[in-house]
Amino acid sequence: MRIEWRKLREGEDDYERVFGVCVLTALLLLTVIAAMLPERFIPPCFLAQVTHIPCPTCGSYRALMLLKTGHWGAAIRTQPLMVLAGFAALIYAAYSWIVVLGRKPRLRIKGRVGRPFLLLMIALVLANWLYVLLFCRS
Repeated sequence: MRIEWRKLREGEDDYERVFGVCVLTALLLLTVIAAMLPERFIPPCFLAQVTHIPCPTCGSYRALMLLKTGHWGAAIRTQPLMVLAGFAALIYAAYSWIVVLGRKPRLRIKGRVGRPFLLLMIALVLANWLYVLLFCRS
């Protein structure tokens, strides 16, 4: 596996434009809107209602409200994966806007990374779910 900065090649997928600028920016805007909504407009977790077992993302809205009020540590303790993923999305969206608008070289990883990345994401979600089950029951 090798990491390099290079110009986008002719016909190459523009992940920064599609995923970073379009998708993540839309998700971040929806997150800002959700942070402004009163709690009564946020639906309860269906899995937790039916099974009394929190889902892997249970506590995300609570963590968002803690972030909004400046309680960063409490937000991370409430829902570590979603808070850190939100910050990672914010950083990637900013990077994407910079390289797309500035027509800058892109960060590319050469080699096989698909399966290890997928396994890492599955492991992170399962570890976060275990954390939520053990420490964040409300």
